Amino acid sequence: MTDATLARLMKACLKQMPVLGCAGAVCFFGGCSSEPEIEDPVAIEVGRRTITQSELQAKVDFMRERGSLAAGNSDEFIDRLVERSVALERAREMGLDQDMELRIQWENLLIGRLKKVEMDRALASVSVTDQEVEARYTEQLDSFTKPAQIRLALLYLEKGKVTDSEALIERMEKAKAAVAELPDDTRGFGALAMTYSEEATSRFKGGDIGWLQAGLPKYRWPEAVMNAAFALEPDELSDVIETEDGVYLLKKTDSRGAVVRPLDKYLQASLQRELLQQKKAELREQLERKWMESTELKLHPAVISEINFPTPSTTTN
Repeated sequence: MTDATLARLMKACLKQMPVLGCAGAVCFFGGCSSEPEIEDPVAIEVGRRTITQSELQAKVDFMRERGSLAAGNSDEFIDRLVERSVALERAREMGLDQDMELRIQWENLLIGRLKKVEMDRALASVSVTDQEVEARYTEQLDSFTKPAQIRLALLYLEKGKVTDSEALIERMEKAKAAVAELPDDTRGFGALAMTYSEEATSRFKGGDIGWLQAGLPKYRWPEAVMNAAFALEPDELSDVIETEDGVYLLKKTDSRGAVVRPLDKYLQASLQRELLQQKKAELREQLERKWMESTELKLHPAVISEINFPTPSTTTN
């Protein structure tokens, strides 16, 4: 121990001389066989606070485990401990330990440590079985399924330009008859779309409006048109369809069946993580409920009602 530390400790001891006496001071620093053995003797006194032998040993063990206390470094450790203890005692004398911000921070640290100690211990035993993963996969199978699709070509004549519906239907029937004359390799309705369709985005592409996914709640086209489209076989023509907005002729040019993603190792790992997070969240809730149920709690509404809580501010225009 350094001379400076020894001097500080001797000074602290001399302040307690009326209580300890000279023999007590000698025993404090050098040991005294004539005094009765104390179960946990005081190692350091700082003001009104004491650090017992077991407390000092716990601090030494903690610092050693952290790798910040080397062999032969005891004097330096005691010096630092005394300096910290003196500073802490001074802070307490000034009432800084009652500072509300520090108290809340300390409470938060304690709650965080409680959750880490108790929850980490409980969460360490949480696991997910292959059977649970498979059950979750089956439960969410729709989300891993790519719906069936069709590729559609259409001809469209708008009612707004021609008030005579019969004339529109007759014209579309004429277009349907003309389809039989198209070459076998014609894409959709081919050149007929430019003559018999007023749909601007597709009339120059043989009427092709691209791939449509089955099962959507809403499409760009009328429900009657979509129902007829998904009922067609590939390369099949629909009947002429009349709706409120116009007259349609459809041709299914291609189709794709629904594709289900298999339960491969990547999806299995993803579902396992999802289940594990869910189980841990449920366990956290259970532990917090357990703390509430196992702790005696009593609220005093009359006292609480006297607390001056902030009220929402009202703004006037």
